[in-house]
Amino acid sequence: MNVQDLGAIGEVVGGIAVVVSLIYVAYQIRQSSQQLEVNSRHVRASMYHATNENFMRWYGLLAQDQELASLWYRGLQGEKFSSEERVRFNSVVAMLFMSLESNFEQAKLGTVDRQTLQLTQPVVAKLLSCPAGKAWWLREATINLTPEFRAAGEQQIQEPHV
Repeated sequence: MNVQDLGAIGEVVGGIAVVVSLIYVAYQIRQSSQQLEVNSRHVRASMYHATNENFMRWYGLLAQDQELASLWYRGLQGEKFSSEERVRFNSVVAMLFMSLESNFEQAKLGTVDRQTLQLTQPVVAKLLSCPAGKAWWLREATINLTPEFRAAGEQQIQEPHV
């Protein structure tokens, strides 16, 4: 066996090693892709749970505090508030809108699906259709909410049936 024969054998062995390496890399990429998909599903599930937690906490406040529930109902009906009641109502409205904005931002990132986001539209529509909610929006939205979320809210004001 001469040097050329040894070189040819080396090339064959090297070629086989490259093919085996490529198969291994492909396997690793597939494993990584599967793990990313699992992680992505976990993130979405966590965000869905967090969204529900926010709403359960908010509704829990109303369920546990009769005075707050009455204040909320009166605000949605357009009744007048004392200064203290207005502060309390505005705080609850701010908390709700900030939670809704969080859902809006998560939907943009893809961690909350659009269908979940659409479930919040009736809440926004109801709040923006009542005088106290609309007054909060006009007074506080520019200070507390992002321009993109405000634009979506403005569209809701103009087209409340959407």
